[in-house]
Amino acid sequence: MMTGMEPDQRSGQLFKNSAPYPGLFVGLAGVLVLIAFLAPMYSDWFLWLKPVTDTSQQWFERSGAITTIFGLLAINLVDSGVERLVPSRKLADVSNVHLYTGFEYSFMVMKALAFLTTIAGTFIWGYGTVILNIANRAA
Repeated sequence: MMTGMEPDQRSGQLFKNSAPYPGLFVGLAGVLVLIAFLAPMYSDWFLWLKPVTDTSQQWFERSGAITTIFGLLAINLVDSGVERLVPSRKLADVSNVHLYTGFEYSFMVMKALAFLTTIAGTFIWGYGTVILNIANRAA
């Protein structure tokens, strides 16, 4: 008889019915998207890391790589949260399916934001110099 504290022999988990925390996955993905969004805006804070041969425009382009990476990490985190709630190719726990339906919209919004952030980061990474030249001419 299991009291809830012994490891489950089938899954190796400490708690047999340990529920994943969907809010944690959404929140952490939100933090990653925020970091990704702010990276190009605050790239000047890290000029001491910039190679001497690079211009500040090239440094801005490199911040697009950070934006892209953090956007992809956020997408992966959201997918991991969904997978923990409703495992593919396995039987899902009905209570987790019910929990997923409560967070489904949050997962979709966060994944869409992370995807758009990844696209923006890729655009900055590839065309950051052009973007800054256009912005400087407009100002």
